Amino acid sequence: VELSKDRHGCHVVQEALRRAPPAMKAALARRLVERPQSLLNEVVRSQHGIHVVRECLLQALSGDFEPSSTCDEVAQTFLELVEREAGVTAGASAASSGSMAAARGALPPSFLGTPGSMLDKKKFSYRLVLWIIEYFSERDPARIDALLGHFARNTGQLIADHNGSIVLSSVLEFGTAHREQVFAVILKSLDDSPIPKHWYPSFLVDKLIINRKILDSIPNGKARLLQAMLQKGNLQRIFSHRSGGYTARRVYDELANPEERMALAQVCPALAQPADNDDADGAAVGARRRGGDKRPDFSFNGSLLVGGNGASRHA
Repeated sequence: VELSKDRHGCHVVQEALRRAPPAMKAALARRLVERPQSLLNEVVRSQHGIHVVRECLLQALSGDFEPSSTCDEVAQTFLELVEREAGVTAGASAASSGSMAAARGALPPSFLGTPGSMLDKKKFSYRLVLWIIEYFSERDPARIDALLGHFARNTGQLIADHNGSIVLSSVLEFGTAHREQVFAVILKSLDDSPIPKHWYPSFLVDKLIINRKILDSIPNGKARLLQAMLQKGNLQRIFSHRSGGYTARRVYDELANPEERMALAQVCPALAQPADNDDADGAAVGARRRGGDKRPDFSFNGSLLVGGNGASRHA
């Protein structure tokens, strides 16, 4: 643990996990996870320790621990950390079957909205949430379903948070059964008026357009998204927003067909103008030039499942 959270020591631990014999790798991983609370506070939340966490999960995903049962034990420990912080607890019958009972309440402060929480922007533990979703979606999708469902039911909480929106991006990508629930909240959020300064639904609309397979898997997904944009003055309001301007432009340029573009331009004529035209919409252009909100990295470069071409196996 001490080496893992050290700036230089974390590299030593990572190299040992990569290059040591399988039995020694397993012993190292078991030692790291033997005290879950210390693991969470001192390693998972650490700028340096989080890289050791990723290497542990990579080795487990590749089956490089010996005995092989260590792979599941290590991953299970990390999953239980996330579930505990998110308020998902084992029920009596669920525990015996190896699955988790679905939590019905809101996400607790230990996960979201307070300093030191799992999704705190100043910590690094949000990455573990993404990696756990990836890992179990690859190895045992049924095991992660309760957690994904818990996130989907609390989309309203997560969508108002920077790191929460990144977690929702993962739910959209890997939680096929929960996409509709998340999508419905995204559509409702397009009615926000006034739009908050930091407005994260725009990032998720970007995700749906960039990864069209997700949008196409949702019944009438494209039509419903365009309809939501065209109603209640949403498109004009979103186009004028510091982050929404990017999204409105992406809807027009990358999602809509020529006929749909005509309908969008009738509601928001500025979209038919070149993106760099000063006369198009002073507020939107100004916002884009100022940079707006930093866009979340939905193709997260620390992904466990990204191949050599940079594309996720589940894209």
